[in-house]
Amino acid sequence: SMIQEVYRANNSYFERLSRVWDENIRFYEGDQHIFYNRVTHRFEVVPITKFNDFIPRPVTNLILPGVQTITSLLTRNKPTAYVWPNSTDYADIDASKLAERIVDAKWVIDEEQLKLVLAAKVTLLCGTVFRKDYWDSSAGPYSDVIKGPVGDNVVEIVDPFRIIKDLNADSWWIEANAKPLTWIREQFNRKGDGYTGNAMKV
Repeated sequence: SMIQEVYRANNSYFERLSRVWDENIRFYEGDQHIFYNRVTHRFEVVPITKFNDFIPRPVTNLILPGVQTITSLLTRNKPTAYVWPNSTDYADIDASKLAERIVDAKWVIDEEQLKLVLAAKVTLLCGTVFRKDYWDSSAGPYSDVIKGPVGDNVVEIVDPFRIIKDLNADSWWIEANAKPLTWIREQFNRKGDGYTGNAMKV
């Protein structure tokens, strides 16, 4: 399929970038005595054996305080949101003021400050980050009318490890997550509405 072709074409390009991102994160966490494992495709700490246990392993982490300092500078001020009315009508003006209050309330409810800090750190370590705003029908308070949650918009910070880009087009992106086979079979083992009923064959 087209998605599989894009995934395969993106894989070699992504692997080179993710190797740099992974190394940056490991250094930020203080893991400086590492090596790249070509089997797991991850950086791992050099194991201590009888052949190298005499080698000193000092750690001088200058990346951590640097990232923390720049993060605090980038996130010290709360972003200001303005909602402009569609017209000079009083109803539109009141609606825009109400919308601004809702945005301020969502800042607290969705813990946007914590997500802003996370986004800043990921940007500094990986060079980019993605903010995902979407409607989650399983979120929000429970309603007796619909016998379930009313739904709510959700904000999520997505690191570049989960993003697949079509290198030949800018029209769409793919967010990918590694999931165990048991989860895939539980979620997709059904027929109809886009489901094939073949999840158990995966």
